[in-house]
Amino acid sequence: MNPTPLWSAADIQAHCQRYGLQLPEPLMRRMQELSTDVSLAGMGIARMPAKDREPALVFDLPAAAIHREET
Repeated sequence: MNPTPLWSAADIQAHCQRYGLQLPEPLMRRMQELSTDVSLAGMGIARMPAKDREPALVFDLPAAAIHREET
């Protein structure tokens, strides 16, 4: 069962236009398909109460870990 869409096609189109992004219709449909899952995943990331309290590095990427071991 697909989750209830959080973004309408018009919402996504307006957001893209604000940033000057022009995508063909198939990609716009795909963006709308993914928008709910992406939004829910983003909401699952813990946020600090103030932006200046965010840690410098939230994610430990494998590439970053390799370079750290070399130093």
